[in-house]
Amino acid sequence: MRNAWLRLTRAEHGLMVLVAVVASEFIVSKRLSLDLLYPAVGPALITLAAFAWNDYFGLKSDKALKRKDRPLVSGEIKPQQALFFSLALFAIGIFLTLPFGQTAFSITFAYAILSMAYDPILKKLPLAGNVFIASAMSVSFIYGNLVVSQALNPFIVLFAGMAFFAGFGRELLITLRDVEGDKKLKAKTLPMLLGPKKTVLLANANILVAIALSMVPLFYYLPVPYFLLIIVSDSLFFLATSIAALKQDYASLSKARNYTLYALMTGILAFATLGF
Repeated sequence: MRNAWLRLTRAEHGLMVLVAVVASEFIVSKRLSLDLLYPAVGPALITLAAFAWNDYFGLKSDKALKRKDRPLVSGEIKPQQALFFSLALFAIGIFLTLPFGQTAFSITFAYAILSMAYDPILKKLPLAGNVFIASAMSVSFIYGNLVVSQALNPFIVLFAGMAFFAGFGRELLITLRDVEGDKKLKAKTLPMLLGPKKTVLLANANILVAIALSMVPLFYYLPVPYFLLIIVSDSLFFLATSIAALKQDYASLSKARNYTLYALMTGILAFATLGF
């Protein structure tokens, strides 16, 4: 059952948000201590809440796709349990961001509301849902910066941009993978308008922009840990784009989705090393 709750909330995404916020705080403050964790807990909980909330509203689509890996479809967790659990996480996450200034609080509050609107509204609109998810990935870096300083650090802005382009490309691949389920919801997603080939081209183009941006720090100086980790990250992104370009079936796009997740995780670790 514990594993079911981790799958419901996609705990790995909450962990990525936690690390992204702490990394941003570390780079801006130039210090590494446990008190940097507290500002990151709220956004991480909101991320967990968003996935549980969206699984609740996406139950019809997941059933259409026979997603037995989803705990609501498999019956491991009841829909009402997921709904109340999500609401509790949203409330706690928003409350925990209150001490860190109006701007930081406003960001988390706005993204909590938009997360609730994602499956019922945004996901059904061409482009809107993909842009929101991509911006949700990148805003973690901005939030971490603003907790420490109102002046934006250039590296924070750079990585926020990288996260947006990589996230946008990744979301297009995921939306293309789930297009059959989305049709059941009468959603009009971008892949439905563009078709598989054009969607993959657009997704891969955005991911390649993110890869290009990841090289920028190397023009200023050559941090060895960053260089090693970003090579791994970019290689995983390249692998994902190659898989998606060759085949657009569910299994191939799922594999590409997994590689982009590993690439994002490694990229965040690379970003964190810039604080040293």
